[in-house]
Parts: sequence; structure tokens; C-alpha cells
Amino acid sequence: MAGRELESVSYAEFGRALVRAARAEGTPVGALFELTYRCNFDCVHCYVVEHRPQGELETGEVLRILAELRDLGVLSLTLSGGEPLTRPDFAEIYRHARALGFLVTVYTNAALIDDAVCALFAELPPRKVEVTLYGASEESYARVTRRRGVRKHVLAGVDRLRALGVRVHLKAVGLDANRGELAALRAEAERRGVGAFFRFDNQITARLDCGRGPTGQRLSAEEVVAQDRLHPRRVAEFRRLYRAARGRRERSPRLFRCGAATTEVVVDPRGRLQTCALYRGEAFDLRTGSVAEGWRHLRRVVQREVTRPTRCRTCDKVVLCGACPGNNALESGGDPEAPPDYLCEIAYARVRAFCDDLRPRLPPPAGRELPLHRSRPCPRPWLHEVREPLPGQVGVTASAPRRLPLAFGGAGAGARPGSALRGRRPGCSPRRLLGGQVGEERGR
Repeated sequence: MAGRELESVSYAEFGRALVRAARAEGTPVGALFELTYRCNFDCVHCYVVEHRPQGELETGEVLRILAELRDLGVLSLTLSGGEPLTRPDFAEIYRHARALGFLVTVYTNAALIDDAVCALFAELPPRKVEVTLYGASEESYARVTRRRGVRKHVLAGVDRLRALGVRVHLKAVGLDANRGELAALRAEAERRGVGAFFRFDNQITARLDCGRGPTGQRLSAEEVVAQDRLHPRRVAEFRRLYRAARGRRERSPRLFRCGAATTEVVVDPRGRLQTCALYRGEAFDLRTGSVAEGWRHLRRVVQREVTRPTRCRTCDKVVLCGACPGNNALESGGDPEAPPDYLCEIAYARVRAFCDDLRPRLPPPAGRELPLHRSRPCPRPWLHEVREPLPGQVGVTASAPRRLPLAFGGAGAGARPGSALRGRRPGCSPRRLLGGQVGEERGR
């Protein structure tokens, strides 16, 4: 009997199928291991509170945790920091991870790529190495990293890895300190033959202790959208996500609707098992328990339900903003349910720029033109969005004033007309914003 030919699938297809199976089983397949908070840079946007080694896991503790992650089912391991190459025992940890069968990715700034690291990666190649480029010139690199003359060392490290045949992915982050350099950084990646793997991030978080220092490097929502425009694939993905989500109202009571503690897990330098890289509440101490016990603890954490209505629960733009319990907690000073205004501004700007033709349209009342845009974007647009039918449509009487629901920051059904829009920008009258349907009797 002839043997049956095995079906072949791409690595991406295999990965997606694996994640779906892991999600169904509640088993982690990926882990981010922050080996240290130490770093040879001092970046202005870094969310690490302090770059000191106090309390870090010893080598033996790291090796034990790696073995327990393998036993739990983790296949893909990312070694990060800080800067992981600052650990003197990095080679020992890396060799052990490879011996356990992990697919290892290394996050590094590449400035410390030396002969020893090259020899290690030549002997045991990583799945990939990801390097963030912080500036298109030595000056901008120094503004971001607060270290002079490091850009040439970073590019030399990237070139050495490429010469070894290591798969290198280059990234960038949009900051006030490197404003306007994204296109040049992409060109840098293309010159080194890795333009297809280039990606960027332009949403800066507060520090892990909720300190606001890094947020001073944020770009405006309009600048974020301008950077998005440079990457058609990103815009196409935004449109795909919004097309699937438009008009949807969230009914799930769960607080964590992301992949936190679902298919991936995070270990920090002090041995605490975290739900994700941003949400640092209710961690499990791996110095007092096993990874399996910690995973069960985190699975209980992410089953938590929301305690109050917020605008995020009914917003179909949440797929474009990045809001999640981790981001929300860092923005608000610790509240994982508080909507983050900055991310809301970005989501609304993205819808206006890329998805306006996909937005659900309601016909205007007879004899009235309903403006679709204002000449200036309101700084808090979510306060003024109304999804109920307009007066004159089915189910709403023409005399009934429109009120924003509580979930959108409104005053609810018992409030007097117009009170739902307190705190609006001067000049943004309810009449102007909502086509004259709120507070008609009060005039302007």
C-alpha cells in the first residue's frame, strides 16, 4: 500500500493553527522572559523604572524556570530585557534554552554584539534577532538613548549578524526625539536587506510604576496617523479590523479580552509570572511556586469581569486603539478599566483617516443636513458620538432630546437636555455637534 503524502503548510499557517489549539486548551505556547532590567542605554521612552540588577534571578533559578516553561508546553521563547546581553551568564542561559528545544528569539539593541555573541549564534542560530533603531543620525540616536556615538556600533552589530546568516528584524519607535525620521529608518532597513521585516510602534506607555515621564515623547494622534500612512499593509489591516468590528457592541463581561495569560506568558527579572508585558498586577512569585501553579493563578486573574460600564465596552473602534487592561492601568495610575484618552484620540483619528467609508451611516432627519465632519477634530470626540437613531426615525419621537448613554460619558436618561456634553471644548455647542438635536430650547 502506497504511503499517503503529507500535506505541507507554511510556517505562518502552522503557527496560527497552533495558537488556535492552544487557546482552546488554555495552554501557553509562547513566553517572554525578561532576563534583566539592566541596559547599556538610557532611553527617554523606556517603561522600566530602574536599570539595576538588585533582586534579579540567579542563573540556576532561570534554568529551572525555563525547564518548567518547557514542561508546561511553551515552544517559542523570547529573551528580552532591559538588554539581555548585559547578563554575564547570557550564553549559558541561551544554550540551555536551545537544549530544551525552544524556538528562541532575542530582543537586543545590537550595540553589544561582539565576537563571543557571534560565535554563540553561529553555533546555535536563534529563530530571529529583533533590533530597534532609534534614530537616523548619531544626533537623534543620542537624544533617544542618552548615549553618544552608539549608532555606528548598533549598525555594525546588525551587519555582523546578517553576515552570519542570522535572521534579523529591524524595528523603530516614533518619538518626539526622532520626529520625522521614520521613512529614513525604513530606508536603513531596506539598505540592509530586511525592509520586508521592518515594523514600527508609535504608542508610548507610561513607566511600569505609572510614572508619566515617557509620555512626554508621544506624538499627536495626527502625527501617528501620518506615520501609519507610510505603511499600506498597516492601513489595510486597520480597515480589515474595523470592517469586522463596525457597529459591534461588546456584550462579554470579561475584563481581559486580549491574549493575556491565554497563549503567552511573561516572566520578569525578579521571577514574577505576569499576565503580559504591561499589566503588572496580581503577579505570581516563581521563587515560592512552580510555573504550572503560576499559570493556574493567572488564568483565574484573566477571568475577572468588569465592575462598571465604560465607553470601551460599546466602542467598535477599540480594535484600532490598543486599549487593554495593561495600557489602561498605566494611563490611569492603576485602574485597568479606565479608558485611555490618548489611545481613544488615535483610534478616532485612524477611523477618520482610513475607515471613513466603512462607518455605519444613519440618514439625516427630513429637511436637515447632518455634517459628517467638523473643520477641527474635537479633542474628546468619544463624548459626542451618538449611535441611537436620530429624531424622526423609527422608535424615537421627534420631540425627544438626544442624550448620550452612560457608557459614552453621557448623563443618562434622567438628565436635563444638553447636560451629557458638559466639559466640551468652547465653541463645540451641542446644537453644532449633534445637528441641533440637543438642547434646542436653550439656543446657543
